[in-house]
Amino acid sequence: MRASRSLVILCFGMLAGCNIAFQLERDGDGGVDAVDEVCVGSPVTLLPRICVPRPPGSLTLPLQLDTDDDAECSAVVVASGRSLCVLVGTDVAIVHSLAPEGSRPLVIAALGTLRLGPSAVLDVSGSPTVRAAGSEDVACAHLRDDGTSSSSAGGGAGGSYLTSGTRAGGCNAIAGGESDSPALLTSIRGGCRGGRGGSVGAGTSAAGGASGGAVYLLAGETIEILGVIDSSGDGGRGGTITGVGANGGGGGGGGSGGLIGLDAPSISIRASARLVANGGGGGGGASSTSVTPVDGNGRDGASADPIGGTYPFAAPGGGYGNG
Repeated sequence: MRASRSLVILCFGMLAGCNIAFQLERDGDGGVDAVDEVCVGSPVTLLPRICVPRPPGSLTLPLQLDTDDDAECSAVVVASGRSLCVLVGTDVAIVHSLAPEGSRPLVIAALGTLRLGPSAVLDVSGSPTVRAAGSEDVACAHLRDDGTSSSSAGGGAGGSYLTSGTRAGGCNAIAGGESDSPALLTSIRGGCRGGRGGSVGAGTSAAGGASGGAVYLLAGETIEILGVIDSSGDGGRGGTITGVGANGGGGGGGGSGGLIGLDAPSISIRASARLVANGGGGGGGASSTSVTPVDGNGRDGASADPIGGTYPFAAPGGGYGNG
């Protein structure tokens, strides 16, 4: 896909068009040698105008990155109520696989060309062990995660972002979790975690899947995408039982996808490239009639697989426990 003078936002499949603003700020006498800041963004994009130190040269992204570590960011700025880790170079190359982590969304800016190579995977997908950059946004609520009682349990709802997550299934008279309301896309931010599954009595509640994070790429001239950018949500965990014949817990809801933003006068996306921000599958509920607890536990939901999977990279839910 190729776009001219455009902004591409991928977030549950939404695409929109807009323009970029890039400007050099001069001090003193205004001469070229006095340029000490680069200002990027525009009031009509998700990134309002921000100014960062002028980069000394081109930038190749490292193998690891923590957006909460100020020293690993070219600058840390606040825009639309979100603290952002900004990396900037005259040209930027992403040649290795990189899984940025941390609470701050990641903004990568190039004065000229920003290129994601054919072997590179920029991975801000949800994970049960590591917080993907910008995931689990502060605006997420989860006030109605699950259905719980002493005898039955419903599942957790899917995480919401631009659309509401799927409401979870119930069990007997216990309703499943109700999803949060969808959000307005007014800032660079990740998605929301899936709701927890219900537990029976003192049983363990199945965790919802982590959401996808947020990465925003912009360039003064061209963005070239040849590899993979993944901001998918993680699958919810399967429900569990505490013993043979015990009532089973509900599965956790899948995490929502996050945000992938591309902002440049010219954007080139190779046909073999993959940009995915799908939600994760929900975990399966546990069975109450299993022979062993292991057989009765629900299966974990899956996350989208943009490398080995095929379009539309749907994430399947986990199976129910064996009865």
